[in-house]
Amino acid sequence: ILSGAGDGFNYGVNNDISNTGNGVHYGTYNNVDGPGTGTHYAVYNDLGGAGTGQQIATNNLIDNTSNSNHTGVRNNLLSAGNGQHYGIFNSLGSSGNGLQFGLHNLITNTGTGSHIGVNNVLSGVATGQQAGIFTTISNSGDNIHYGTASILSGAGTGWHIGNYNEIGGAGIGEQTGMYNYIYNTGDERHVGVLDTIMGNSNGTQYGVLNKIGNTGTGEHY
Repeated sequence: ILSGAGDGFNYGVNNDISNTGNGVHYGTYNNVDGPGTGTHYAVYNDLGGAGTGQQIATNNLIDNTSNSNHTGVRNNLLSAGNGQHYGIFNSLGSSGNGLQFGLHNLITNTGTGSHIGVNNVLSGVATGQQAGIFTTISNSGDNIHYGTASILSGAGTGWHIGNYNEIGGAGIGEQTGMYNYIYNTGDERHVGVLDTIMGNSNGTQYGVLNKIGNTGTGEHY
């Protein structure tokens, strides 16, 4: 219990590891293996009160200079249970009017390597549907609903692509670069694809440009 009115740093737990050995180092290690049916938390943080500063349940700072991988948070789910498994589960409630982000990634690194906001890799041989990103919006508000929204505003001279799909592999099923399925029953206009080209560019402008470089004997449209 930390009480008082001091302005300095307050630590509930402070762990300092300066060991030079090559073994695994844990700042905190929790092992929860009880058979009870209640919810099990390895770590539980509760931020209450009326403080006006930023509220951060977990903050990780990595300033190590080694060339090995640096990971802010790593979750390994290896259990065989049939319940839903979430690598990360975020639930935003309350009634605040500020912007609500389920996940917010800010990359300001100036290195020359690729910068990727979210990277999903699905491997294995599971027979269920595979989705890199799956979005369900059931909100009944009257504002615009975007399944996916991308804004590219950089000034670089490289190619800017709002949506890029690449299908490789050796699968023998039908291959579709983009598939839109609209079954809404409302009376407003329904549009499968809508392209709006604005700006004052003097270059050639295409609403749709399809390039087929396949050399197979089948029909090409």
